[in-house]
Amino acid sequence: MKIFKFFALCALMINLAFAESVSVKYAVKFGIFGEIGVANATLVKDEAKKTYEIALEAKTTGLTNSISGNRREYFHSKGKIVAGMLLPDIYTHEVNRNKKGKERISRKIFTFDHANSAVNLKRENGYKGEKMDISNEKLGYYATNDLLSLFFNFSIIASPICDVPAVPPKSYVTAFFSAITSATAFSSLFAASNSPR
Repeated sequence: MKIFKFFALCALMINLAFAESVSVKYAVKFGIFGEIGVANATLVKDEAKKTYEIALEAKTTGLTNSISGNRREYFHSKGKIVAGMLLPDIYTHEVNRNKKGKERISRKIFTFDHANSAVNLKRENGYKGEKMDISNEKLGYYATNDLLSLFFNFSIIASPICDVPAVPPKSYVTAFFSAITSATAFSSLFAASNSPR
């Protein structure tokens, strides 16, 4: 499932990276299985207010939908545009799926405190219509990007290090995600082989 999410996100972000305000919809297909999911993404930049908002919704379809418990994932990043880069204020990742006839919700809300170099995480877990388990923590590290903003900021971040043009051609973006995909697949296999039984 992690690889499905990653490929869907990559395909969407490649197209979104080359526009100011756009919405796209993708069908994700995998070999003989055909369509395994669909994803919708929207990017809105308000240059006058120097703000941005990115929303991504991915859901499984067909047999994958049955196996995954009607899994749906939502990613949302909202923040400011500073020196041409997206600087998130809040990032949310939510996973919804059916378990034992109920809708299970798992939500992570990251709040960025750039002035104090801190990231706060709020976790909400539970079943729809019931009381959610909520926990809050200050992360032991600081990050200036979330998953969505990092994609758009990558060419600016990598430019002085890798001599990458400020606006990468699609071939650079494709090469970047090919490398990440290989690393992700390897780490997923490694994690699965080392998990307790």
